[in-house]
Amino acid sequence: MPHTDMVSFGIPLLDKLLPKGVWRSSFMLLAGEGGTGKSYILHLLAASTLKRNEPVVYIALDDDPKDIVSSLEAKGVDVENYVENKMLLLVDGYGGRYGYETNTHVAERLRSLDIHAAVSTITRVLDSANISGKGIVVIDSLNPFFQWHETNMVYDFVNMVRILVSKKRNILVAATLHTPTQLYADIAATMEYMVDVFIVLRYHSAATEAGYPVKEILVKKARGTPVAYGWVPFMITDQGIEEVRIRYRSAEEGERQGAQQ
Repeated sequence: MPHTDMVSFGIPLLDKLLPKGVWRSSFMLLAGEGGTGKSYILHLLAASTLKRNEPVVYIALDDDPKDIVSSLEAKGVDVENYVENKMLLLVDGYGGRYGYETNTHVAERLRSLDIHAAVSTITRVLDSANISGKGIVVIDSLNPFFQWHETNMVYDFVNMVRILVSKKRNILVAATLHTPTQLYADIAATMEYMVDVFIVLRYHSAATEAGYPVKEILVKKARGTPVAYGWVPFMITDQGIEEVRIRYRSAEEGERQGAQQ
C-alpha cells in the first residue's frame, strides 16, 4: 500500500517555499557552496523534528558530533533527554576515521567510508530503534564519499538509501552536497534527477559585494508537491533563517545621488 502522508519542516521560510510540505518518502538534497547555510538548515530540521516528537538519525560526516549537539542545544533541544529515549541517534562518521572518537551521545560509528557498511549501519540503527514511517535521517554531507569513491559508486549509495530508507521505511532523508568546484556542481546537476527534492543555495552576489551576509535559496524540484516562488534571499539570524528583501537602486537613482554629492 503506497504511503500518502506529507511532512512540513517547521521552518517558516521552507514552509513558505513548500506550502504543502514534501512526501515523507522523499530523499531531499541541499546543494551549494560552503557557508551558504546547508548544515545550519539541517540542524533546524533536526530540532524541529525532535520538537514534534519524531526521531532523528544524524549521520555526522563533516563535523564532530559534539558540535552538532551544541548547535541543537542552542536551538532549545534537550539533547540528553532525546538521546536517552532513543529519539536522537547520532552516527559518528567523522572522528572514528581519524583515530578520534566522541563518546558522548553517539549511538553508532562509521570507521570507514565503505558504502555498503554505511548503508548497513543506517538501516541497523533504524531497525534497532524501530523507526519507520516517521522522523528524518540526516546525512551531512555526501562529499566525503565522493572524495573516496568513484562517482557512480556514490550514486549507488544514494539510490540504496533512497530505496531502503525513504521508500521501504517511509522516512524522509535530508542530505547535503557542497559544491566548491565545477566538478561538484556537475555532480549536483546529475543528482537533481536522482532525488525527490532538490534545493540549491548560493550567495546573493550583489549583497555580498556590498558587504552583507545574504544568501539565496531555490527549491528547484519537489516531486509531487507545489513549489512557491523562485530564488529567495535570506539571512541566518538568532531566530533561524529569515527572508530579507533586497532593494535595487536604479541607474537613474544612482546618477541623482551622485549629482547631489
